[in-house]
Amino acid sequence: METPDFDAIRRETVRWLILLCANAGDWLGVGEHQVRATLATEYPNLPLSVLRHEVRYLANRGYLKLEVHDGQPWRATITAAGTDLVEYRADCPPTIARTAKGTGI
Repeated sequence: METPDFDAIRRETVRWLILLCANAGDWLGVGEHQVRATLATEYPNLPLSVLRHEVRYLANRGYLKLEVHDGQPWRATITAAGTDLVEYRADCPPTIARTAKGTGI
């Protein structure tokens, strides 16, 4: 039996949760502190560096628009591609742990 890759599971789940947060923020977007506080319920010891890496990953894939200003926390707004992914209108890449449709978050 193969041991699960817990780092990959966490990484892919964090990406999905970030997208859900951004979708909830709609056009207003969500800030770094909001997303971190929300994810802390599932991952209380998630390093900020990991969160920032996953947000950059999602922005580079075109699912988020990321605003970064020197010395300030980032702010992310979901894109049309991100909305389609969250609303199950687009195929999900294997690098994001989207839940099956109808199973909650």
